Amino acid sequence: MCTALLTVNFVLSSTRLGIIYNAMGQHIHPAGFLVLGALGYFTMFINITPGSLGMRELVLGAAATILGVPLGVGVLAAMIDRAIALSYSFVIGGLCATSLWHKSPADFKEAKT
Repeated sequence: MCTALLTVNFVLSSTRLGIIYNAMGQHIHPAGFLVLGALGYFTMFINITPGSLGMRELVLGAAATILGVPLGVGVLAAMIDRAIALSYSFVIGGLCATSLWHKSPADFKEAKT
């Protein structure tokens, strides 16, 4: 089940990159998005900086140049992709925290000792 969900997540991540590049007027073969998606996942495991901040964008930007996209456009697309991924975390995390707060507000108060 986990493998299936990770595969779906990988395909959706690659599709998200494809949508971003197409919106920026860069037309790349769909296999290129799968390569970029794989590189994006690979860089998540190499944490030279916290959260691979900057490293992922640089790697995806450099890989995009191999696919015929200018470096600046590749880096910008990777930054937009990271912003979208972070917005998912904030929106879903915020909704979950709000739901938990409404169910049990006492859990969010500091315990008196």
